Amino acid sequence: MLNHVAIYWDLQNVRLKSQGKSRDQVAIYWDWQNVHFKSQGKFRDKVIALVEFAKKLGSVKVMNVYAHWRKETPLVEDTFDDLDFKCRNVPASKAKKNNADKKLIKDCQEDISSNPHISTVILLSKDGDFVPLVRELKAAGKKVILISDSDKTTNQKLKNMVDEFYTLSKSEAGFSPLNVAA
Repeated sequence: MLNHVAIYWDLQNVRLKSQGKSRDQVAIYWDWQNVHFKSQGKFRDKVIALVEFAKKLGSVKVMNVYAHWRKETPLVEDTFDDLDFKCRNVPASKAKKNNADKKLIKDCQEDISSNPHISTVILLSKDGDFVPLVRELKAAGKKVILISDSDKTTNQKLKNMVDEFYTLSKSEAGFSPLNVAA
């Protein structure tokens, strides 16, 4: 006697689970000492717009912002904290000028090493000290997006190395849209 077995696949749910696992992951590293808003007006909205921009690229796994927080207004740190950024305090002085850069680089390298699913790194800076980091990220197959507050003052070599370069919009909308720098 032959037994017949019927198998039914719920392909829609299988596909959704598969897509969820393979979704690109994004990390944001913000050098607040080099790229910040000149005016605090609509500050929160501008940060939210950046996070929304990142979410369009994938699941945001890391959001770090680096500054000497004791020298910033409490509103700035509180806003970042409320929006789930890790506020990394890096005291700055003439003798320790590049401390924030060094900490950001170290954190990024550790995060990429421990989470190979991060496929896109958004770096907010204009500092040429990040050229070796960008080179390392690109060699590891990561997409690197650079966002700066000025095209003119952003290190040219850094701009040339990244996959995409944007400047912060000077409009009331803040990051929305980001301006693609030519």
